[in-house]
Amino acid sequence: ENWNASSLDIAFGRINTYQTDSAGSLKSLRMNRNTAWGVWLNGNVGFGKNFLLSGLFRSSWYQEQVTFMVKNNATMEEKSHQTVADNRLFTMGINVRYGGPIYTFFAEILHEQKSLKTPIEAINDAFKMPDGNFTIVQSSAKWNVVQPNTISIGGDWRMSRNLILNYGMRGVFNEHWKFTAFVPVATISCMMR
Repeated sequence: ENWNASSLDIAFGRINTYQTDSAGSLKSLRMNRNTAWGVWLNGNVGFGKNFLLSGLFRSSWYQEQVTFMVKNNATMEEKSHQTVADNRLFTMGINVRYGGPIYTFFAEILHEQKSLKTPIEAINDAFKMPDGNFTIVQSSAKWNVVQPNTISIGGDWRMSRNLILNYGMRGVFNEHWKFTAFVPVATISCMMR
């Protein structure tokens, strides 16, 4: 009966994601946003008996691996390099939910951005150029891309006291709001009591 009660959550944590070999053995930590420290703030405000407005702010600290080419301007030879830069990811979002204790429907928008916004910015922050006449081939700089804008719609259905079905559709957009991906989502949650 109090499904849309107002609340405020503050959390801090760490996630580790590992690379594996062909036998499935853990080798090393991945150098991207999937191995990070994070802190987040999530708040909800209920309106009447049927509406819930939620907001999220999260910041993650992680190491970003960047691959790029360095060109020797005297010989025109290019050589591959990698560097690791300390980066931060900021996530902000808002969610509107309608329903009741048995079912709800929602719509949400999420925006993400890095503190080091381009691979070249990360290289300049973390890489020491070799002595001599060298330049970085800027077009070769690559890292894990963050698609900054996400719009989702969906809902959940409490099938029994302990079982909830969550479903949704997620549209992913780049920084110019050009559509890049569509992701259907469905999960079943069993809450042990």
